[in-house]
Formats: sequence, structure tokens, C-alpha cells
Amino acid sequence: MIDLMGNTVWTEAQISRRVVELIRQKYSENDELYLARISLGKLMGTYTPTAEEEAEIEPYQTHVENCRAIAIQAREDNELLRRTIEYEQAVKKLAEPVPDVPATVPGTDADGNETLVPNPVLVIDTEERTAAQAVVDAVTQDVLDLVALRAEAHSIQDTVSEPVAI
Repeated sequence: MIDLMGNTVWTEAQISRRVVELIRQKYSENDELYLARISLGKLMGTYTPTAEEEAEIEPYQTHVENCRAIAIQAREDNELLRRTIEYEQAVKKLAEPVPDVPATVPGTDADGNETLVPNPVLVIDTEERTAAQAVVDAVTQDVLDLVALRAEAHSIQDTVSEPVAI
């Protein structure tokens, strides 16, 4: 469900909607409500399903469990993709040159006196680099593995898309 080679991180709502779509491919909402009521009644001991109802419940429950497993995998993949993109962006930030601007600029202090203050461009850049370094320092092996796969896939894609001189 989640494209680990892409750059689209899904929201929880998108994953949930997709799982419902998967269930709906086989069972309508009315079918699901009907079978859920029968199952609940059986579980609570207030209803004894017929043989035909029992025969309908098993494939329904199997299908829903399969969809639930898909959702669990999607959430795991989605989180891995989110952390991978965050890492890739952090590495990119750390590779950028530090802005070539003066370290200080004219400003005013708390009393309103003119003075030199740290350049806001450098302050922001330093904060961004510190945050990026924290992401790099905390990277896990699964993220590094996916980064390598994504780099390899993009490398192959770039090679295939390059024009060939004849």
C-alpha cells in the first residue's frame, strides 16, 4: 500500500479509508453490519447462527483479518518512510553550505540601544543544522537500509532515463 520508493507519507485517515475500501471490495457496509451482528450475538451467547450464516461469517472474518494485517503493515511502512524522508532531508541540510552572510547585523538591545545582534539567517541555519544533526545521530539501521534501496532505485532510474547517443 505504501510506496517506500516514493515521497508520499500517508495520514492515518488515508490508511483507514484505504482499508475500508479493501473491505468494501468484497463486502458492502450492509453485509458487514449483518455479519458483525451475527458474530456479536454468537459471542455474547444471545444468538445461534444458522449453518448458512456460519458459512458466511468465516470468509468475512478472514477477509477482515487480512485487511487488518495490511493496515498494520501499511502503518509500519508509513512510519519507516516518514523517518527515511526525514533522514534524507537532514543529510541534505547538513550538506548545504553555511550561508555567506555577516555574523552580526545592526539591531537593538532590550533597552532600545543600537547594537550588533546575531544575524537571524545564521541563527535559523544553526537551529536547522542542529535539528538535522540530531536526526542523523538517531538514525536506525532500517532507515539506512531503506535509504540505500531508494538511492539504488533512483540511480537505476536515472541510468534508464538518460538519452543514449547513437
